[in-house]
Amino acid sequence: TGFWDISGTYLRDNDLNVPGDGNNRWLVNVRQSSDPSARLRTSIDFSKVSDNEYLRDLENNTLSAQRQTALLQRARVDWLADNWLFGLEAQQFQSIADDLIDNYKRLPQVSVIWRGDAKLGPLEPLIKLKAANFDTDLDEVKGQRIYQEFGINLPITRNYGFLNTSLMHRRIQYRLKTPDSKQRRNESVSSWLGRVEGRLEFERDAEFFGLSVTQTLEPRVQYLFAGYDDHSGIPDFDSAELTFSYRQLFRNTRFSGYDRLADANQLSLGVTSRLIDARTGKERVSISLGQVINFSEQLVRLKESDAALTDEGSALAFALSMTASERWRIDSNLLFDSAKAEADAANIRVSYRPNKDAVVNLGYTLRDPPASFAARPITEQINTSAYIPINDNWAAFGAL
Repeated sequence: TGFWDISGTYLRDNDLNVPGDGNNRWLVNVRQSSDPSARLRTSIDFSKVSDNEYLRDLENNTLSAQRQTALLQRARVDWLADNWLFGLEAQQFQSIADDLIDNYKRLPQVSVIWRGDAKLGPLEPLIKLKAANFDTDLDEVKGQRIYQEFGINLPITRNYGFLNTSLMHRRIQYRLKTPDSKQRRNESVSSWLGRVEGRLEFERDAEFFGLSVTQTLEPRVQYLFAGYDDHSGIPDFDSAELTFSYRQLFRNTRFSGYDRLADANQLSLGVTSRLIDARTGKERVSISLGQVINFSEQLVRLKESDAALTDEGSALAFALSMTASERWRIDSNLLFDSAKAEADAANIRVSYRPNKDAVVNLGYTLRDPPASFAARPITEQINTSAYIPINDNWAAFGAL
């Protein structure tokens, strides 16, 4: 089963003076997804425009189009064997922001991931290999990268919680070529990572505002140790530092992509409580609070010039999701710096549904960049949007 969705537009002899194919402007969009068998999966996500201003000029019916800085061009094929996943992927981006450089092209990337149920006694194997070739039209370093991850995991699962203990070795190998040299050079980094993560789940019957609910209490803890290796000379092909939030408390890295092996010696503590409607089984409220306690500085950064992260604890991370009724919903995240007694980041969104087809949203966002990004100003926004059907054929949408 699957689908193809191919669309496009063409505007001939446009009067606006824009760079591109003369005065002709166009857009091509291809979406494809299929799983023709239990083993094979394919997907395509490809977009291309004639010029950087196309979406802002002509695709103005959505707010997301106005914010885009690059268009994804990706194709992927996966083969699911009994114990392995084999993947082949090609990916590049078309930059549509004049002040941003082109991203690297990943042409191609080959993935091999263990997904079997076989165990070594009580131990689960952890195996991941990713080999990729990175190219760019700019005068930047390019080359090949091989990421390797080998380890074991000891899972202990009970109906009241779990405890997972894992140990793995990570290694990245590069074959690089710089624009000012015809010689290729080899670089590599590696480190060991140990992780112990556990969670317990308690529940009780309770009543709030006349509503019979099941209330849970879910404490969670993780100790993470990851060794340090010097990343001097290691490029950044596809990595970025992840934005901290409650969801990041129990990850084993603070980076996306595979160009940085994050070092760590830290304890993550968190607790979640939920209110579940005893009659319908729907989650009415979920509230979480947690913090990371660092026992040493974190030296690996995205850029070599970035200062090490201190061994101070992270901000207190708070998350709230509440469905007060079929009409009202509140979602919120907050980072509170207890040393400064101020918020590092906050967002809250209130949604109101006057009926099942209409929605009105009101939100607030605050973001205070970390010290290493001191040149970036504090961001503070209020946003509101509404979608209201008028009749069977027409609806009104607006946002500010």
